[in-house]
Amino acid sequence: MKKINKRKRNGFTLLELLAVILVLSIIGLIAFAAVNNSVKYARKKSAETSAHGYIYAVNNQVGLSRLDSDTENDILDGTKLVSSLEVKMEGKAPNSGHVVITNGTVSKAELIIGEYKITCIEGECTTKKATFLESVEPGLIDLENEKLLVSWDDLVNKYGMSLTVGYGGAKALAATGLTGFVKFPPTATEIWGTCFRNNNNITGAYIPSSVKRIGAEAFNKSPLKVLYFEDTSNWYAKLSSGDTLVTIKSPEHVADKISRRTSKNSYPMVEWYNTSK
Repeated sequence: MKKINKRKRNGFTLLELLAVILVLSIIGLIAFAAVNNSVKYARKKSAETSAHGYIYAVNNQVGLSRLDSDTENDILDGTKLVSSLEVKMEGKAPNSGHVVITNGTVSKAELIIGEYKITCIEGECTTKKATFLESVEPGLIDLENEKLLVSWDDLVNKYGMSLTVGYGGAKALAATGLTGFVKFPPTATEIWGTCFRNNNNITGAYIPSSVKRIGAEAFNKSPLKVLYFEDTSNWYAKLSSGDTLVTIKSPEHVADKISRRTSKNSYPMVEWYNTSK
């Protein structure tokens, strides 16, 4: 009787193939994560380098503007929006943001470059991922769809938005039918009383850290549903019982305080002020 030979194996079993595919997939995921992290790190460092380059270019521009006797074209101290400065620089220019010029040099900068927000104070910089609200230009915003509806300049010049006049809530907006969230510019230091009164087009507001006072009755009879404060600390309300610290933990908490007008809550009726520098 002939001996039957065992069949020779000519390939991998299904289980072995699955094991190889699994190992290769894991290696691919690890490699992808490493490359992705490297790309993110490079983008972050590039944004930081561009921020330093922009500040350097602004300092040069300020210095050049003050060299001659023609003071009309001098770049003066104060807060300047990126969009208002014509600066030539190497690297990627900021999408938006502002700088604070003190004694002829940039003392503080908050710049949005790509997907990052770079904050520099006296040369010390920190970087984080920018939210839409941080990166969008000041103006009327569709917050839900992350879209700028009306620029701040148009709010002021076309629709009558004012921070220094009572009833300055851009009343001409009513005719447009546009409804949105107002982001105030970092040049604003005070919001006038009754600013939002009877203006159903403005449903919320972003208060930059530059604002140190909100006038009495700014929120009285306002349609605001939410407030975002860039600086949530050291806000006080001048209540009849004395100045009271306003605890700002979340936009919803603030909205509750500004929307209710009762004998026990007069927050919508009084002046607010901030003691932070």
